[in-house]
Amino acid sequence: MKTFSILLATVVVALVWVSCGGSSGSDAIFLQVDRMGVSAVNSALIPSGMKDDFNLGDPSTDPNDFLDTIIATITALRGAVASVPGFPAEDSPGVSAEAVAGIVNPDVINIDLSMPTVFPNGRGLEDDTIDPILGLVLNRGSVLSGGPGISDGVANDSPALSVFPFAAPPQ
Repeated sequence: MKTFSILLATVVVALVWVSCGGSSGSDAIFLQVDRMGVSAVNSALIPSGMKDDFNLGDPSTDPNDFLDTIIATITALRGAVASVPGFPAEDSPGVSAEAVAGIVNPDVINIDLSMPTVFPNGRGLEDDTIDPILGLVLNRGSVLSGGPGISDGVANDSPALSVFPFAAPPQ
């Protein structure tokens, strides 16, 4: 019976592998359709007409292909919120749009394990993924100095588990 279970498990794994496009040879076909290393870069800093090129692109070419666009978008967003009544003032001296673009471009998550794991050096399981980048892009909340950034008003409604798989159950 044990041999049958192992054989059945092997067949199931092989079928899943083949159905997912897996291959042991060089004829494997994988298609990249989306990417989102740093939350909000793709959704907020890349204009609609450029999203397909961005999603199909390679992060290694991001600085050449998207840096000027990201800087322009950050500058426009900062200008748009500057006139909103009651919105927090920009940090002074703050972080330039060029410096922010250098942090979020290329769109990858960098991590140095000798440093604390907090944005922009990776992120923890329960870390808010939008608030720090929102504060950085809008130049509010002293994110790089350990400040709170600004909030999108969305909180984590389920704490992470203390045992594997650690992620909270889906809502």
